[in-house]
Amino acid sequence: MLETGSWMLETGNWKLDADGARTAPGFWIPAALRERVLEGATFETTWGLRAQLVAPQTPGATAATWPRLTPTGWRMLWEGLRTAPAAPVAALEAALQPVVRRLLDPCDVLHHAVHALLPAHTGFPAAMLDFAFGFFQDLRLVPLAQVATWTPPAEARESFVRLPGLPGGVRFFDRSVLGRLPRGARGAWARSIPAPRTLVGFAAGNIPGAALLITLLGQLLQPRPAILVRNSRREPFFTPLLLAALEELDPALVANVAVLLWDYDDVALQAAVLREADLLVLVAGDDTIARIEADVRRAGASPRLHRHGHKLSFNAVAREFLTAERLPLVAPLAALDTLIWDQNGCLSPRLHFVEEGGALTPEEYAAALTAALRVLGTRLPCGLCDLHRRHSRFDKFHALAAGGRATVHSTYEDPFLVVVDHRPYDPLILAEAINDARDRTVIVRPVPELAVLPSEYLGRLPARNLQTLSVALDSRAPEFLPLAEALGRCGVTALRTVGRAAFPDLAYSWDGLLPCDFITRRPAGYYTTCEFDDALAQIEDTAMRLNRWLEGSSR
Repeated sequence: MLETGSWMLETGNWKLDADGARTAPGFWIPAALRERVLEGATFETTWGLRAQLVAPQTPGATAATWPRLTPTGWRMLWEGLRTAPAAPVAALEAALQPVVRRLLDPCDVLHHAVHALLPAHTGFPAAMLDFAFGFFQDLRLVPLAQVATWTPPAEARESFVRLPGLPGGVRFFDRSVLGRLPRGARGAWARSIPAPRTLVGFAAGNIPGAALLITLLGQLLQPRPAILVRNSRREPFFTPLLLAALEELDPALVANVAVLLWDYDDVALQAAVLREADLLVLVAGDDTIARIEADVRRAGASPRLHRHGHKLSFNAVAREFLTAERLPLVAPLAALDTLIWDQNGCLSPRLHFVEEGGALTPEEYAAALTAALRVLGTRLPCGLCDLHRRHSRFDKFHALAAGGRATVHSTYEDPFLVVVDHRPYDPLILAEAINDARDRTVIVRPVPELAVLPSEYLGRLPARNLQTLSVALDSRAPEFLPLAEALGRCGVTALRTVGRAAFPDLAYSWDGLLPCDFITRRPAGYYTTCEFDDALAQIEDTAMRLNRWLEGSSR
Protein backbone atom coordinates (compact mmCIF):
# COMPACT_ATOMS: atom_id res chain seq x y z
CA MET A 1 0.00 0.00 0.00
CA LEU A 2 1.04 3.58 -0.54
CA GLU A 3 1.74 5.50 2.62
CA THR A 4 -1.16 7.78 1.72
CA GLY A 5 -3.54 4.80 1.76
CA SER A 6 -5.76 3.59 -1.02
CA TRP A 7 -6.16 6.21 -3.69
CA MET A 8 -6.43 6.67 -7.43
CA LEU A 9 -4.44 9.19 -9.39
CA GLU A 10 -6.04 10.43 -12.56
CA THR A 11 -3.78 12.40 -14.87
CA GLY A 12 -5.57 12.99 -18.13
CA ASN A 13 -6.98 9.57 -19.02
CA TRP A 14 -4.34 7.71 -17.04
CA LYS A 15 -5.38 5.96 -13.86
CA LEU A 16 -2.93 4.84 -11.25
CA ASP A 17 -4.68 2.26 -9.11
CA ALA A 18 -2.67 2.23 -5.92
CA ASP A 19 -4.90 -0.10 -3.91
CA GLY A 20 -2.67 -2.97 -2.87
CA ALA A 21 0.60 -2.10 -4.65
CA ARG A 22 2.52 0.83 -6.04
CA THR A 23 1.76 0.19 -9.68
CA ALA A 24 1.63 2.59 -12.61
CA PRO A 25 2.00 2.59 -16.38
CA GLY A 26 5.58 2.42 -17.59
CA PHE A 27 4.43 3.55 -21.03
CA TRP A 28 2.54 6.40 -22.65
CA ILE A 29 0.34 6.60 -25.75
CA PRO A 30 -1.64 9.71 -26.77
CA ALA A 31 -5.25 9.58 -25.61
CA ALA A 32 -6.60 9.97 -29.14
CA LEU A 33 -4.83 6.74 -30.17
CA ARG A 34 -4.88 4.75 -26.96
CA GLU A 35 -8.02 2.69 -27.36
CA ARG A 36 -7.31 1.68 -30.96
CA VAL A 37 -3.62 0.99 -30.39
CA LEU A 38 -4.20 -1.11 -27.26
CA GLU A 39 -7.00 -3.21 -28.71
CA GLY A 40 -5.99 -6.84 -28.38
CA ALA A 41 -2.75 -6.03 -26.54
CA THR A 42 -1.51 -8.14 -23.67
CA PHE A 43 0.09 -6.51 -20.65
CA GLU A 44 3.18 -7.35 -18.65
CA THR A 45 4.46 -6.03 -15.35
CA THR A 46 8.04 -5.27 -14.38
CA TRP A 47 8.95 -4.89 -10.70
CA GLY A 48 11.82 -2.68 -9.57
CA LEU A 49 13.57 -1.78 -6.33
CA ARG A 50 16.66 0.44 -5.94
CA ALA A 51 17.45 0.41 -9.68
CA GLN A 52 17.28 -3.38 -9.91
CA LEU A 53 14.61 -5.60 -11.45
CA VAL A 54 13.16 -7.85 -8.75
CA ALA A 55 10.66 -10.64 -8.34
CA PRO A 56 6.92 -9.80 -8.29
CA GLN A 57 5.56 -8.62 -4.96
CA THR A 58 9.03 -7.96 -3.52
CA PRO A 59 8.46 -5.85 -0.38
CA GLY A 60 8.98 -2.16 -1.08
CA ALA A 61 9.14 -2.60 -4.86
CA THR A 62 7.09 -0.68 -7.41
CA ALA A 63 5.58 -2.16 -10.54
CA ALA A 64 5.43 -0.78 -14.09
CA THR A 65 2.90 -2.13 -16.56
CA TRP A 66 3.46 -2.08 -20.31
CA PRO A 67 1.68 -3.50 -23.35
CA ARG A 68 2.69 -5.94 -26.04
CA LEU A 69 0.95 -4.47 -29.08
CA THR A 70 -0.55 -6.48 -31.88
CA PRO A 71 0.72 -5.89 -35.45
CA THR A 72 -2.45 -3.90 -36.05
CA GLY A 73 -1.78 -1.88 -32.90
CA TRP A 74 1.70 -1.02 -34.10
CA ARG A 75 0.36 0.05 -37.49
CA MET A 76 -2.28 2.26 -35.85
CA LEU A 77 0.39 3.78 -33.59
CA TRP A 78 2.73 4.74 -36.43
CA GLU A 79 -0.12 6.17 -38.50
CA GLY A 80 -1.41 8.19 -35.56
CA LEU A 81 1.97 9.60 -34.57
CA ARG A 82 2.77 10.61 -38.15
CA THR A 83 -0.55 12.38 -38.68
CA ALA A 84 -0.58 14.22 -35.34
CA PRO A 85 -1.62 17.88 -35.43
CA ALA A 86 1.05 20.57 -35.39
CA ALA A 87 1.91 22.42 -32.19
CA PRO A 88 4.29 25.37 -31.82
CA VAL A 89 7.37 25.08 -29.64
CA ALA A 90 6.29 28.20 -27.73
CA ALA A 91 3.07 26.46 -26.66
CA LEU A 92 5.02 23.47 -25.34
CA GLU A 93 7.39 25.76 -23.46
CA ALA A 94 4.44 27.60 -21.90
CA ALA A 95 2.81 24.33 -20.84
CA LEU A 96 5.97 22.96 -19.26
CA GLN A 97 6.09 25.67 -16.63
CA PRO A 98 2.80 24.84 -14.87
CA VAL A 99 3.64 21.12 -15.11
CA VAL A 100 6.98 21.72 -13.39
CA ARG A 101 5.20 23.78 -10.72
CA ARG A 102 2.87 20.81 -10.14
CA LEU A 103 5.86 18.51 -9.93
CA LEU A 104 7.36 20.66 -7.16
CA ASP A 105 4.10 21.33 -5.29
CA PRO A 106 3.78 18.99 -2.27
CA CYS A 107 0.00 19.38 -2.43
CA ASP A 108 -0.30 18.30 -6.06
CA VAL A 109 -1.24 14.76 -7.09
CA LEU A 110 1.58 14.71 -9.67
CA HIS A 111 4.12 15.40 -6.93
CA HIS A 112 2.56 12.63 -4.82
CA ALA A 113 2.74 10.15 -7.67
CA VAL A 114 6.40 10.88 -8.36
CA HIS A 115 7.25 10.55 -4.67
CA ALA A 116 5.30 7.32 -4.39
CA LEU A 117 6.97 5.67 -7.37
CA LEU A 118 10.44 6.99 -8.15
CA PRO A 119 12.42 6.79 -4.88
CA ALA A 120 11.76 3.08 -4.37
CA HIS A 121 12.19 2.15 -8.02
CA THR A 122 15.30 4.23 -8.83
CA GLY A 123 16.98 4.20 -5.42
CA PHE A 124 17.27 8.00 -5.32
CA PRO A 125 15.79 9.77 -2.26
CA ALA A 126 12.84 12.11 -2.72
CA ALA A 127 14.87 15.15 -1.61
CA MET A 128 17.42 14.52 -4.35
CA LEU A 129 14.68 14.18 -6.95
CA ASP A 130 13.01 17.41 -5.81
CA PHE A 131 16.24 19.38 -6.03
CA ALA A 132 17.05 18.02 -9.49
CA PHE A 133 13.53 18.64 -10.82
CA GLY A 134 13.82 22.27 -9.79
CA PHE A 135 16.22 22.80 -12.71
CA PHE A 136 13.36 22.04 -15.13
CA GLN A 137 12.14 25.54 -14.26
CA ASP A 138 15.05 26.87 -16.32
CA LEU A 139 14.11 24.90 -19.43
CA ARG A 140 13.41 27.29 -22.29
CA LEU A 141 12.50 25.58 -25.54
CA VAL A 142 12.20 28.63 -27.82
CA PRO A 143 15.91 29.57 -27.57
CA LEU A 144 16.69 25.87 -27.86
CA ALA A 145 14.70 25.73 -31.09
CA GLN A 146 16.86 28.56 -32.46
CA VAL A 147 19.95 26.39 -31.95
CA ALA A 148 18.14 23.46 -33.58
CA THR A 149 17.75 25.46 -36.80
CA TRP A 150 21.15 27.20 -36.59
CA THR A 151 23.77 26.66 -39.28
CA PRO A 152 27.23 26.70 -37.67
CA PRO A 153 29.63 29.03 -39.48
CA ALA A 154 32.86 27.69 -40.95
CA GLU A 155 34.77 29.71 -38.33
CA ALA A 156 33.61 27.18 -35.71
CA ARG A 157 36.28 24.82 -37.04
CA GLU A 158 38.99 27.30 -36.10
CA SER A 159 37.86 28.94 -32.87
CA PHE A 160 34.96 29.34 -30.46
CA VAL A 161 31.98 31.21 -31.94
CA ARG A 162 28.76 32.45 -30.37
CA LEU A 163 25.62 30.38 -30.22
CA PRO A 164 22.48 32.31 -31.20
CA GLY A 165 21.08 34.20 -28.23
CA LEU A 166 23.10 32.28 -25.63
CA PRO A 167 26.13 32.94 -23.42
CA GLY A 168 29.38 31.12 -24.02
CA GLY A 169 30.41 29.64 -27.33
CA VAL A 170 30.98 26.55 -29.44
CA ARG A 171 33.98 25.09 -31.26
CA PHE A 172 33.94 22.17 -33.71
CA PHE A 173 36.80 19.68 -33.73
CA ASP A 174 37.01 18.03 -37.12
CA ARG A 175 38.10 14.39 -36.98
CA SER A 176 37.56 13.63 -40.65
CA VAL A 177 40.33 13.03 -43.17
CA LEU A 178 39.48 16.33 -44.83
CA GLY A 179 39.85 18.05 -41.49
CA ARG A 180 43.59 17.50 -41.69
CA LEU A 181 43.85 19.51 -44.90
CA PRO A 182 44.68 23.23 -44.97
CA ARG A 183 41.67 25.41 -44.33
CA GLY A 184 41.15 26.51 -47.92
CA ALA A 185 41.28 22.94 -49.27
CA ARG A 186 38.58 21.39 -47.09
CA GLY A 187 35.54 22.11 -49.22
CA ALA A 188 32.01 22.40 -47.89
CA TRP A 189 31.65 22.55 -44.13
CA ALA A 190 28.08 21.45 -43.37
CA ARG A 191 24.81 21.20 -45.22
CA SER A 192 21.20 21.08 -44.21
CA ILE A 193 19.25 17.86 -44.60
CA PRO A 194 15.52 17.16 -44.17
CA ALA A 195 14.30 16.79 -40.60
CA PRO A 196 13.72 13.15 -39.63
CA ARG A 197 10.17 11.99 -40.21
CA THR A 198 10.51 9.37 -37.48
CA LEU A 199 12.75 9.62 -34.42
CA VAL A 200 13.27 6.51 -32.30
CA GLY A 201 15.01 6.85 -28.94
CA PHE A 202 16.40 4.33 -26.49
CA ALA A 203 16.54 5.57 -22.88
CA ALA A 204 18.41 3.40 -20.38
CA GLY A 205 19.43 3.71 -16.74
CA ASN A 206 17.73 4.85 -13.56
CA ILE A 207 18.35 8.62 -13.64
CA PRO A 208 14.94 10.17 -14.33
CA GLY A 209 14.18 12.01 -17.53
CA ALA A 210 16.27 10.49 -20.34
CA ALA A 211 13.14 9.60 -22.33
CA LEU A 212 11.73 13.07 -21.69
CA LEU A 213 14.89 14.82 -22.90
CA ILE A 214 14.89 12.78 -26.11
CA THR A 215 11.25 13.74 -26.59
CA LEU A 216 11.81 17.45 -26.01
CA LEU A 217 14.73 17.58 -28.43
CA GLY A 218 12.59 15.89 -31.08
CA GLN A 219 9.79 18.40 -30.52
CA LEU A 220 12.09 21.24 -31.60
CA LEU A 221 12.02 20.07 -35.21
CA GLN A 222 9.65 21.44 -37.82
CA PRO A 223 7.73 19.60 -39.04
CA ARG A 224 7.55 17.54 -35.89
CA PRO A 225 8.60 13.92 -36.33
CA ALA A 226 6.79 10.88 -35.01
CA ILE A 227 8.67 10.14 -31.78
CA LEU A 228 8.86 6.70 -30.21
CA VAL A 229 11.08 6.15 -27.18
CA ARG A 230 11.89 2.82 -25.63
CA ASN A 231 11.57 3.43 -21.92
CA SER A 232 13.89 2.12 -19.20
CA ARG A 233 12.66 -0.60 -16.86
CA ARG A 234 14.92 0.89 -14.20
CA GLU A 235 13.08 4.26 -14.38
CA PRO A 236 9.78 3.80 -16.23
CA PHE A 237 7.44 6.30 -14.55
CA PHE A 238 8.69 9.88 -14.83
CA THR A 239 8.26 10.54 -18.55
CA PRO A 240 4.77 8.96 -18.82
CA LEU A 241 3.58 11.03 -15.86
CA LEU A 242 4.86 14.31 -17.32
CA LEU A 243 3.55 13.59 -20.80
CA ALA A 244 0.14 12.85 -19.31
CA ALA A 245 0.24 16.16 -17.41
CA LEU A 246 1.13 18.03 -20.61
CA GLU A 247 -1.70 16.30 -22.45
CA GLU A 248 -4.15 17.57 -19.84
CA LEU A 249 -3.25 21.13 -20.89
CA ASP A 250 -3.27 20.55 -24.65
CA PRO A 251 -3.42 17.09 -26.29
CA ALA A 252 -1.79 18.41 -29.49
CA LEU A 253 1.46 19.16 -27.63
CA VAL A 254 2.36 15.48 -27.29
CA ALA A 255 0.12 13.85 -29.90
CA ASN A 256 3.17 12.75 -31.91
CA VAL A 257 4.90 10.95 -29.01
CA ALA A 258 4.74 7.43 -27.61
CA VAL A 259 6.85 5.85 -24.88
CA LEU A 260 6.86 2.06 -24.75
CA LEU A 261 8.82 -0.92 -23.54
CA TRP A 262 9.80 -3.91 -25.63
CA ASP A 263 12.37 -6.67 -25.37
CA TYR A 264 15.66 -6.40 -27.24
CA ASP A 265 15.39 -10.17 -27.67
CA ASP A 266 12.19 -9.79 -29.67
CA VAL A 267 14.19 -9.83 -32.88
CA ALA A 268 11.29 -9.29 -35.26
CA LEU A 269 9.82 -6.36 -33.31
CA GLN A 270 13.21 -4.71 -32.74
CA ALA A 271 13.98 -4.95 -36.47
CA ALA A 272 10.56 -3.57 -37.40
CA VAL A 273 10.99 -0.56 -35.11
CA LEU A 274 14.53 0.15 -36.36
CA ARG A 275 13.40 0.04 -39.99
CA GLU A 276 10.83 2.77 -39.24
CA ALA A 277 13.46 5.18 -37.89
CA ASP A 278 15.15 8.00 -39.78
CA LEU A 279 17.11 8.96 -36.66
CA LEU A 280 18.09 6.88 -33.63
CA VAL A 281 19.00 8.63 -30.37
CA LEU A 282 20.73 6.12 -28.10
CA VAL A 283 21.14 7.03 -24.41
CA ALA A 284 22.55 3.85 -22.91
CA GLY A 285 25.67 1.98 -21.93
CA ASP A 286 28.30 1.19 -24.54
CA ASP A 287 27.36 -2.50 -24.65
CA THR A 288 23.70 -1.70 -25.23
CA ILE A 289 24.56 0.80 -27.97
CA ALA A 290 26.79 -1.78 -29.67
CA ARG A 291 23.93 -4.29 -29.51
CA ILE A 292 21.46 -1.84 -31.07
CA GLU A 293 23.96 -0.98 -33.81
CA ALA A 294 24.28 -4.70 -34.59
CA ASP A 295 20.47 -4.95 -34.66
CA VAL A 296 20.39 -2.04 -37.15
CA ARG A 297 22.75 -3.87 -39.47
CA ARG A 298 20.81 -7.14 -39.20
CA ALA A 299 17.54 -5.33 -39.89
CA GLY A 300 18.94 -3.73 -43.03
CA ALA A 301 17.94 -0.33 -41.62
CA SER A 302 19.75 2.91 -42.42
CA PRO A 303 18.91 5.54 -39.80
CA ARG A 304 21.32 8.22 -38.67
CA LEU A 305 22.66 7.47 -35.17
CA HIS A 306 23.26 9.83 -32.27
CA ARG A 307 25.15 7.94 -29.56
CA HIS A 308 25.24 8.90 -25.89
CA GLY A 309 27.21 6.18 -24.13
CA HIS A 310 29.55 5.86 -21.14
CA LYS A 311 31.40 9.10 -20.36
CA LEU A 312 33.72 10.59 -17.74
CA SER A 313 33.50 14.05 -16.17
CA PHE A 314 35.75 16.06 -13.85
CA ASN A 315 35.98 19.26 -11.78
CA ALA A 316 38.73 21.89 -11.98
CA VAL A 317 39.33 24.73 -9.52
CA ALA A 318 41.75 27.57 -10.25
CA ARG A 319 43.86 29.21 -7.59
CA GLU A 320 41.82 32.43 -7.97
CA PHE A 321 38.98 30.63 -6.21
CA LEU A 322 41.14 29.36 -3.35
CA THR A 323 40.58 32.41 -1.19
CA ALA A 324 38.78 32.97 2.09
CA GLU A 325 36.02 34.81 0.20
CA ARG A 326 35.49 32.42 -2.72
CA LEU A 327 36.14 28.95 -1.34
CA PRO A 328 32.96 29.02 0.82
CA LEU A 329 31.12 29.74 -2.44
CA VAL A 330 32.74 26.93 -4.41
CA ALA A 331 32.96 24.09 -1.87
CA PRO A 332 29.19 23.53 -1.47
CA LEU A 333 28.74 23.52 -5.25
CA ALA A 334 31.56 21.03 -5.74
CA ALA A 335 29.93 18.92 -3.02
CA LEU A 336 26.60 19.13 -4.85
CA ASP A 337 28.21 17.84 -8.05
CA THR A 338 29.29 14.73 -6.12
CA LEU A 339 26.06 14.17 -4.18
CA ILE A 340 23.56 14.37 -7.04
CA TRP A 341 22.83 10.87 -8.39
CA ASP A 342 25.45 9.45 -5.98
CA GLN A 343 28.15 9.75 -8.68
CA ASN A 344 26.23 7.30 -10.87
CA GLY A 345 25.79 9.62 -13.83
CA CYS A 346 28.18 10.38 -16.69
CA LEU A 347 28.14 14.00 -15.55
CA SER A 348 29.32 13.20 -12.01
CA PRO A 349 32.90 14.42 -11.46
CA ARG A 350 35.53 11.73 -10.96
CA LEU A 351 38.57 13.78 -9.95
CA HIS A 352 38.81 17.33 -8.62
CA PHE A 353 41.86 19.03 -10.14
CA VAL A 354 42.89 21.88 -7.84
CA GLU A 355 45.61 24.40 -8.64
CA GLU A 356 48.45 24.94 -6.25
CA GLY A 357 49.85 28.37 -5.46
CA GLY A 358 46.68 30.03 -4.23
CA ALA A 359 46.05 31.83 -0.96
CA LEU A 360 44.59 28.50 0.24
CA THR A 361 45.94 25.05 -0.59
CA PRO A 362 44.36 21.97 -2.19
CA GLU A 363 44.37 20.46 1.32
CA GLU A 364 42.25 23.37 2.56
CA TYR A 365 39.97 22.90 -0.46
CA ALA A 366 39.52 19.25 0.58
CA ALA A 367 38.77 20.28 4.17
CA ALA A 368 36.14 22.80 3.01
CA LEU A 369 34.64 20.20 0.70
CA THR A 370 34.45 17.70 3.55
CA ALA A 371 32.59 20.22 5.71
CA ALA A 372 30.19 21.03 2.86
CA LEU A 373 29.47 17.35 2.24
CA ARG A 374 28.61 16.87 5.90
CA VAL A 375 26.05 19.66 5.71
CA LEU A 376 24.58 18.91 2.29
CA GLY A 377 24.66 15.17 2.79
CA THR A 378 22.02 15.42 5.52
CA ARG A 379 19.65 17.07 3.01
CA LEU A 380 20.64 14.86 0.08
CA PRO A 381 21.20 11.46 1.70
CA CYS A 382 22.77 8.51 -0.10
CA GLY A 383 20.55 6.41 -2.27
CA LEU A 384 22.71 3.91 -4.14
CA CYS A 385 26.12 3.97 -2.46
CA ASP A 386 27.95 0.74 -1.71
CA LEU A 387 29.09 1.11 1.91
CA HIS A 388 31.41 -1.90 1.85
CA ARG A 389 33.14 -0.65 -1.29
CA ARG A 390 33.60 2.84 0.15
CA HIS A 391 35.01 1.49 3.43
CA SER A 392 37.49 -0.65 1.48
CA ARG A 393 38.53 2.49 -0.36
CA PHE A 394 38.92 4.33 2.95
CA ASP A 395 41.27 1.60 4.19
CA LYS A 396 43.27 1.77 0.97
CA PHE A 397 43.81 5.54 1.13
CA HIS A 398 44.45 5.41 4.87
CA ALA A 399 47.33 3.03 4.13
CA LEU A 400 48.60 5.38 1.41
CA ALA A 401 48.41 8.26 3.89
CA ALA A 402 50.72 6.41 6.25
CA GLY A 403 53.38 6.58 3.56
CA GLY A 404 52.73 10.24 2.76
CA ARG A 405 51.11 9.48 -0.59
CA ALA A 406 47.61 10.68 0.34
CA THR A 407 45.69 12.70 2.93
CA VAL A 408 42.33 11.42 4.15
CA HIS A 409 40.01 14.26 5.20
CA SER A 410 36.83 12.36 6.02
CA THR A 411 36.23 9.80 8.75
CA TYR A 412 35.28 6.15 8.51
CA GLU A 413 31.76 7.05 9.69
CA ASP A 414 31.17 9.81 7.12
CA PRO A 415 28.73 8.81 4.34
CA PHE A 416 31.36 9.89 1.80
CA LEU A 417 35.13 9.83 1.32
CA VAL A 418 37.41 12.80 0.63
CA VAL A 419 41.12 12.32 -0.04
CA VAL A 420 43.97 14.32 -1.54
CA ASP A 421 45.97 12.01 -3.78
CA HIS A 422 49.71 12.75 -3.92
CA ARG A 423 50.84 9.62 -5.80
CA PRO A 424 52.78 10.05 -9.05
CA TYR A 425 50.23 9.48 -11.81
CA ASP A 426 50.94 7.21 -14.73
CA PRO A 427 48.09 5.97 -16.97
CA LEU A 428 47.40 3.00 -14.69
CA ILE A 429 47.22 5.07 -11.48
CA LEU A 430 45.05 7.63 -13.28
CA ALA A 431 42.61 4.92 -14.36
CA GLU A 432 42.63 3.45 -10.84
CA ALA A 433 41.82 6.84 -9.29
CA ILE A 434 38.97 7.40 -11.75
CA ASN A 435 37.49 3.99 -10.94
CA ASP A 436 37.82 4.70 -7.21
CA ALA A 437 35.72 7.88 -7.51
CA ARG A 438 32.36 6.24 -6.89
CA ASP A 439 29.89 5.99 -4.01
CA ARG A 440 30.44 9.66 -3.09
CA THR A 441 34.23 9.43 -3.18
CA VAL A 442 36.03 12.70 -3.90
CA ILE A 443 39.65 12.46 -5.01
CA VAL A 444 41.38 15.82 -4.99
CA ARG A 445 44.39 16.01 -7.29
CA PRO A 446 46.73 18.99 -6.80
CA VAL A 447 48.15 20.36 -10.07
CA PRO A 448 50.68 23.16 -10.62
CA GLU A 449 48.52 24.72 -13.35
CA LEU A 450 45.18 23.85 -14.91
CA ALA A 451 47.01 24.14 -18.22
CA VAL A 452 48.55 20.69 -17.60
CA LEU A 453 45.18 18.91 -17.61
CA PRO A 454 45.06 18.24 -21.38
CA SER A 455 48.58 16.85 -21.63
CA GLU A 456 49.12 15.11 -18.30
CA TYR A 457 45.63 13.88 -17.40
CA LEU A 458 42.68 14.12 -19.77
CA GLY A 459 44.80 13.61 -22.87
CA ARG A 460 45.76 10.18 -21.51
CA LEU A 461 42.14 9.04 -21.61
CA PRO A 462 40.13 7.91 -24.66
CA ALA A 463 38.72 11.07 -26.23
CA ARG A 464 35.42 9.31 -26.99
CA ASN A 465 34.82 8.80 -23.26
CA LEU A 466 35.38 12.39 -22.10
CA GLN A 467 32.40 14.60 -21.43
CA THR A 468 32.20 17.52 -18.97
CA LEU A 469 34.70 19.63 -17.08
CA SER A 470 32.95 21.69 -14.40
CA VAL A 471 35.11 24.66 -13.49
CA ALA A 472 35.72 27.43 -11.02
CA LEU A 473 38.09 29.80 -12.82
CA ASP A 474 38.42 33.28 -14.26
CA SER A 475 36.73 32.96 -17.65
CA ARG A 476 37.76 36.50 -18.58
CA ALA A 477 41.48 35.85 -18.11
CA PRO A 478 43.54 35.68 -21.33
CA GLU A 479 44.59 32.09 -20.61
CA PHE A 480 40.99 30.78 -20.52
CA LEU A 481 40.33 30.43 -24.25
CA PRO A 482 43.63 28.61 -24.95
CA LEU A 483 42.79 26.24 -22.09
CA ALA A 484 39.26 25.68 -23.44
CA GLU A 485 40.74 25.02 -26.88
CA ALA A 486 43.21 22.46 -25.50
CA LEU A 487 40.53 20.72 -23.41
CA GLY A 488 38.23 20.47 -26.42
CA ARG A 489 41.01 19.11 -28.58
CA CYS A 490 41.60 16.21 -26.18
CA GLY A 491 37.90 15.30 -26.13
CA VAL A 492 36.06 17.38 -23.50
CA THR A 493 32.70 18.32 -25.03
CA ALA A 494 31.23 20.62 -22.36
CA LEU A 495 32.58 23.29 -20.03
CA ARG A 496 30.18 24.40 -17.31
CA THR A 497 30.61 25.84 -13.84
CA VAL A 498 30.74 23.93 -10.56
CA GLY A 499 27.35 23.10 -9.13
CA ARG A 500 25.85 22.54 -12.57
CA ALA A 501 27.63 19.33 -13.54
CA ALA A 502 24.43 17.28 -13.51
CA PHE A 503 22.21 19.99 -14.99
CA PRO A 504 23.29 20.73 -18.56
CA ASP A 505 21.47 23.15 -20.81
CA LEU A 506 20.14 21.20 -23.80
CA ALA A 507 21.11 24.00 -26.19
CA TYR A 508 24.78 23.15 -25.66
CA SER A 509 26.86 20.13 -26.61
CA TRP A 510 25.55 16.75 -25.49
CA ASP A 511 28.44 14.33 -26.02
CA GLY A 512 29.69 16.44 -28.93
CA LEU A 513 26.29 16.83 -30.60
CA LEU A 514 24.20 19.99 -30.90
CA PRO A 515 20.44 20.17 -31.57
CA CYS A 516 21.24 21.39 -35.11
CA ASP A 517 22.83 17.99 -35.79
CA PHE A 518 19.28 16.67 -36.22
CA ILE A 519 19.03 18.57 -39.51
CA THR A 520 22.67 19.01 -40.50
CA ARG A 521 25.20 16.73 -42.12
CA ARG A 522 28.78 17.61 -41.24
CA PRO A 523 32.23 15.99 -41.09
CA ALA A 524 33.07 13.44 -38.43
CA GLY A 525 34.01 15.19 -35.21
CA TYR A 526 32.38 16.81 -32.21
CA TYR A 527 31.35 20.15 -30.76
CA THR A 528 32.78 21.52 -27.53
CA THR A 529 30.68 24.18 -25.84
CA CYS A 530 31.35 26.67 -23.07
CA GLU A 531 28.11 27.38 -21.21
CA PHE A 532 28.98 30.74 -19.66
CA ASP A 533 30.45 34.15 -20.34
CA ASP A 534 31.31 35.02 -16.75
CA ALA A 535 32.07 31.92 -14.68
CA LEU A 536 32.03 33.77 -11.35
CA ALA A 537 28.60 35.30 -12.03
CA GLN A 538 27.16 31.88 -12.89
CA ILE A 539 28.74 30.32 -9.79
CA GLU A 540 27.20 33.04 -7.63
CA ASP A 541 23.82 32.41 -9.25
CA THR A 542 24.02 28.66 -8.60
CA ALA A 543 25.09 29.28 -4.99
CA MET A 544 22.04 31.51 -4.46
CA ARG A 545 19.78 28.80 -5.87
CA LEU A 546 21.32 26.18 -3.56
CA ASN A 547 20.97 28.44 -0.52
CA ARG A 548 17.31 29.14 -1.32
CA TRP A 549 16.66 25.41 -1.58
CA LEU A 550 18.45 24.73 1.71
CA GLU A 551 16.43 27.43 3.44
CA GLY A 552 13.17 26.13 1.99
CA SER A 553 13.87 22.48 2.78
CA SER A 554 14.71 23.29 6.40
CA ARG A 555 11.27 24.71 7.13
